[in-house]
Amino acid sequence: MYTAPMNFKKAFIVIFVIITILAAVIFGARSCEPRKKTLNPEDIYGAFINANIEFTCEIIKNPSLANKDNEEKAKEQVNEIYKKYKLPVDNDAEMLTILERYQDDPEVIGIIKNNTKLCLEGGEGLEYQSP
Repeated sequence: MYTAPMNFKKAFIVIFVIITILAAVIFGARSCEPRKKTLNPEDIYGAFINANIEFTCEIIKNPSLANKDNEEKAKEQVNEIYKKYKLPVDNDAEMLTILERYQDDPEVIGIIKNNTKLCLEGGEGLEYQSP
């Protein structure tokens, strides 16, 4: 009695199942959203400065953003800018920590002032390049 075709069929089915499982895992992994990249502490410094330079220039270009009536619009805009620089706008505790760390820092304030001078003349703010 010859049984090789039966073993061959079983082997073929096992290999087919394994390949199908591997394909499902590979395609499933590719369709997953990539993890959000978070900034390391050294990058937060530059991101915070650049986000504030950009937002300050927006206020200089559109002073009505500073009005109490436009508070919600200003908040949306600052959140968009902070997201652009990958700051954790969805985490209030982290944002407060960052704000408390840099809001009274004379070096940060000086950099933002210097880099927004061109905005007063109608230009764009200078991006801060961390050393």
